[in-house]
Amino acid sequence: MDDTSTYLKFADDLELLLTGKLSCESFKSVYASSRLSNIFDIMCNVEHFISDSDIREKDSRYRTMQEKEMRKLIQMLRTGNIDDAKLISLLGN
Repeated sequence: MDDTSTYLKFADDLELLLTGKLSCESFKSVYASSRLSNIFDIMCNVEHFISDSDIREKDSRYRTMQEKEMRKLIQMLRTGNIDDAKLISLLGN
């Protein structure tokens, strides 16, 4: 799979994760152990989204921020803006 295909598949799976159509466990089974250099930096950040589900349940502002940043990340992956995608923070500012 070339880099473009990898980014598009990753973006699709992130969208499924965001919308609840893919479980965290299923997502992690595909990507958590991945050492694909082209998504490793981004995956490290996505781990924060995965582990923060309890915070999102309690804090609507945090949930809104993370969902907005995740949508930006997905869009950047789909448009090939990988350098900026690596700068997306799912921890807030």
